[in-house]
Amino acid sequence: MTVLLAGRSAPASAFGPTVQDRERDLGEKARRQQMIEQHRRGHAAEPAAGLPAPVQAPELGGARFPITQIEVRGGARHSREIDRIVERYRGATMGQAEIFALLRDLMNFYYGRGYITTGVSLAEQNLSSGKLIVVVHWGYVKGWRVNGKAPEGMRERLMLSSAMPGIEGSVLNIHDIDQAIENLNGLGRAAKINVVPAEEAGYSYLDVVLQRSKPFAVSASVDNSGLGDRAGDGLYRYGVDIAVAHLLGWNDVLTLSAGRRYYQDPAHHAYDSLAVSYGWRVGRWSADLRYIAQPTKSLLSGTYGDYQLSGNTQDVNLRVSRVLRRWRTGTDAVYVAIDRKRVRNYIDDTLIEINSNTHTSVTAGVNRLDSLFGGVVFADGGWTRGVGWLGASEDPVSAGQGPLSRYDKFNLNLNWSRDFTAGSLRARYTAAMGAQYSKDDLYYDSKFVIGDQYTVRGFKIRSAYGDSGVSVSNTLSFPFPTSIGTVTPLVGVDWGAVGNNGEAGNGGWIGAVAGGLRMSTKWANAAVTIGKPFRALPGMGYGVVWYLSASATY
Repeated sequence: MTVLLAGRSAPASAFGPTVQDRERDLGEKARRQQMIEQHRRGHAAEPAAGLPAPVQAPELGGARFPITQIEVRGGARHSREIDRIVERYRGATMGQAEIFALLRDLMNFYYGRGYITTGVSLAEQNLSSGKLIVVVHWGYVKGWRVNGKAPEGMRERLMLSSAMPGIEGSVLNIHDIDQAIENLNGLGRAAKINVVPAEEAGYSYLDVVLQRSKPFAVSASVDNSGLGDRAGDGLYRYGVDIAVAHLLGWNDVLTLSAGRRYYQDPAHHAYDSLAVSYGWRVGRWSADLRYIAQPTKSLLSGTYGDYQLSGNTQDVNLRVSRVLRRWRTGTDAVYVAIDRKRVRNYIDDTLIEINSNTHTSVTAGVNRLDSLFGGVVFADGGWTRGVGWLGASEDPVSAGQGPLSRYDKFNLNLNWSRDFTAGSLRARYTAAMGAQYSKDDLYYDSKFVIGDQYTVRGFKIRSAYGDSGVSVSNTLSFPFPTSIGTVTPLVGVDWGAVGNNGEAGNGGWIGAVAGGLRMSTKWANAAVTIGKPFRALPGMGYGVVWYLSASATY
């Protein structure tokens, strides 16, 4: 059995993964983990709103009437569901109790769909005619308020209109308000929305209770994610991020990032990362544009001396998402993304053509956040196709003779967590699964990777790559508050498997156990995790691995 592994020196090569491949994979996993955490934290709580207005049925005494026809005026919205409710009462002999039950069922339906200011009542009528007329009184949005006052200035109006465009004058729905809260909250702002009656009957104002803070953040971080095992060989990565919010006033964030690995010989060895990203949210739509440049240097030892290797990877990614549906416990969303990666590698300033290329891919996917078995689940499934757009390189070989940049692959990511208590001890169980399937022979920048701090914790210098694969991570954590922040011990067990379609072989499976400690405060975070493999592929080793990270934010 032969498995291709990420090596420590990882010089530019057409036959093995490079340092850039590994760094790109870790970066994507870090962003995915951050997105999952943001989904969990950002699922906005419903605004302050009471229970449905009490239903009032007419005083009929003991009179009862045979009802052959029921008309719901103003009930065109959700007409099929309304018809099903009404059908249960049509043809019945109805008195005060039955009419009350019908009005209650209609009211509960509208409230459950988010129409919290909509009501139902009976029209003036003669029930002895056999016809029952119900009127729906829709509740509408009159406009916005900010801390009880009318919006002031162009930026404040733009902030509100982009939070949920077109909501003024529309039927008030709590789920639209949830979306607006999610858009308004973020760097520099904390918001909630109260629904308050307007002067006009049937209308309400959305009063944004807004707390502003500084619209920027600066953070510094360090970790030991390098492929070396010594400080002077690029083991430690140092980074700084600067984020500025609301530059254009429409719930946008600009982020500048820089990272560097420490090498004892920076004249011949280097790994830098420079990135800029811009994201914005308008109603149910969001978009993120990201550019990353990664220049590298390393030495290749040969029979007649050392050769200087250098390279530069430039990655541009655009992702557009739309929330399709919101309900009390979750959301459904779809997204499309296009990614262009340009790689140039040199040996003594001479281009290595076999390992210099441009790959472009498009991805379409769907994700869901919801409650499941007493916990919270996030599921994301996507299909990616390699395409020949934006100057993408042609494959030097045909199908079946080597890796292809014109490929199809399918990915699935699941994350489920549940909080519980064992006596007086708080605990959280988290299960995470990632999977990929492709029938094509893929380049390393598109393969599924296991054996790192995000998949199977217990490997670092070498990871396993596959065209298809699966990984499962299980973590039990015990958060408890202290005077300086939250301290969280954790234990876990992980496993994963990969398979290859080309010369890389059939693959195999790996497993490891892990334990660690996380600490988080208002301004800083730190984590240490130790992993020990109990199953490894040839060349991966069984030694103990440490993952260290720390960050501070201002």
